[in-house]
Amino acid sequence: MHEFIHMMLPGVAGYSATAVSDVADRIQNVIGAIFQSNEGVQFLTANKVVFEDRLRTAIDETVIDDDQFAIPAGAIERALRLVQALPVSFPIPEVAIDPDGAISLDWVGSRTRIFSISVGDSDRVAYAWINSSDRGNGVVRFAGSLPQVLLSQLRDIVTNVTTPLWAA
Repeated sequence: MHEFIHMMLPGVAGYSATAVSDVADRIQNVIGAIFQSNEGVQFLTANKVVFEDRLRTAIDETVIDDDQFAIPAGAIERALRLVQALPVSFPIPEVAIDPDGAISLDWVGSRTRIFSISVGDSDRVAYAWINSSDRGNGVVRFAGSLPQVLLSQLRDIVTNVTTPLWAA
């Protein structure tokens, strides 16, 4: 699969591309292949289509230069698989490309409720969160299912659990 992605995404995987639309077409082909090859998944839910569109847009808007590294094909594959592993009830994250080429997946509930995951070319994903006055970060291995520690913190952000304020 890894060789297939490098073959399909020369502009994204660190090679030069002649047009953004060529890269977008290749990304669409790879996204389809990844989801169809993942243990019998034959169709995408509406949320997965939204994520695919957000990812494609973020990649298309990325300009590779001295301050921006190319997006590794492995990062694209892992971001797709990570979102696919999310519980169905979770909202789809916003997508951005970090200067190091990693893909940032962000859930913003409010100014004080934020969760961010950075997906690169390895099986290790970095995450950080702010939940009111509680903050934290970590690095975990992603091997197809979300580690409980990451999922627990993310669930706290996306489920919008609020603590009632009581008047004194």
